[in-house]
Amino acid sequence: TGELVIPEGVTSIGNGAFSGCSGLTGELVIPEGVTSIGNGAFQDCSGLTSIDLSNCTSLTSIGSSTFEDCGRLTSVTINEFVFRKVTSTFYSCGYLLNNLSNGETVLVPANLIDDLGLTNSYLDDTSEFTRSETANEDGYYVYTKK
Repeated sequence: TGELVIPEGVTSIGNGAFSGCSGLTGELVIPEGVTSIGNGAFQDCSGLTSIDLSNCTSLTSIGSSTFEDCGRLTSVTINEFVFRKVTSTFYSCGYLLNNLSNGETVLVPANLIDDLGLTNSYLDDTSEFTRSETANEDGYYVYTKK
């Protein structure tokens, strides 16, 4: 049991790679070079509490059901690259948001919104997410799934 550390140099996480691994606990950090995460790769990993994609600069797809049924998951941290890729298009990073449950959060660096003026139609859809009024102490806006 413990946190899952994906080693540098890994570029792809296959379909169902860690599905059902309840012993994975704490934060999952996806390294910079990962380009794809397969269908159900972390499905039913009931011990995961957060996912950090803030280092990802190559991620182009997240498969269906990737983080589905991760019952303790509370937050996903993303960066500008992932923020721009998060759409509801099939096999894009949109699955990341589609699989979040009510009350789970997405952390977006405040400078993307305040300084760069970026928007994201999926996160800005107030029927799906609400955004914190101000950035938290770490400099992230918190989007909460309704």
